[in-house]
Amino acid sequence: MHGTFRPVVDPEVPEKEREVLASHADALTPASLPEPAKTRLADRTAADLVGRVVGGALAGVFPLVMSINGWGHAALGAVLQAGIVAAWFGGLHLFLTVLVILQVLYAVLLVVRQPMDMSPRRLGRERHGRYYLADDFDEQALGYIERTRAAIAAIMDAEVGKAGLLDDVSNAVTLPRQEWEIARTCAELTRVTRQIERVRSEHAGLTEVLKPQRRALEIPAAAIERRVAALERYADRTKAADAEYLECVAIKEIKEIQADVRELLARTAQDDLAVAEIDRLSADTPLAELQRAVEAAKEAGLALTLGDKEPV
Repeated sequence: MHGTFRPVVDPEVPEKEREVLASHADALTPASLPEPAKTRLADRTAADLVGRVVGGALAGVFPLVMSINGWGHAALGAVLQAGIVAAWFGGLHLFLTVLVILQVLYAVLLVVRQPMDMSPRRLGRERHGRYYLADDFDEQALGYIERTRAAIAAIMDAEVGKAGLLDDVSNAVTLPRQEWEIARTCAELTRVTRQIERVRSEHAGLTEVLKPQRRALEIPAAAIERRVAALERYADRTKAADAEYLECVAIKEIKEIQADVRELLARTAQDDLAVAEIDRLSADTPLAELQRAVEAAKEAGLALTLGDKEPV
């Protein structure tokens, strides 16, 4: 379960950042642990570093690209660009030396100074405490989270919702908030429970003293159970509504089939009339006259043949 657990992220975090955080659990730090220290290279991934090195190489050849960072950078870039041109006339050795030095300096500058806007590590540090990982929950809490998510998925994926029969706007706002609040309470319950267990394991003589605290935790746990159960009831009602809706759709389809059958029956009566009309057309055509003439000729020929065979 832990390996596939998708982080629970505060719905107040911007959507793009939520997607990054939810998709990069391996780059995040559990809320139960201290906020990670900020370092220059902490937010860099391998792809980021490669991109910065390539960017530094290009900027070393064309320092004028620094102009995108403002007039001050544009002035410095122009001076350096002029220096590169001058180095070219100073000989190939001088030109290559200046070029390599500038490329290295630019690459280091970009890696160290330029921020990674959507780096998972940077977001994980800045949004620490506004997301929860599997390690923030004990087994009971994880069970609550999984039940919550299953209920919400059943509601959001319902056919009645797709048909616009549910309050989609309210669900889209309320259900993620419910998941977040349940997760926040579960994380706090887990934290206090673990703290109690740690104290009890380190000080066996305080077991009795800790019993009231452990019993007290049953109250918020029961409240979470009721909240999750309410979501599951909502999901069950949605599933029941789904079944009724699909039955209504099937009934509507049956009615359409009945209409099609009635139309086919009406066409059958028209077919009978058409058959009579076709037979009439067939009887009235020259083909029919020709057929009667041929039959008459056959009869006359047969009579003639029989007449020749009679004795004289």
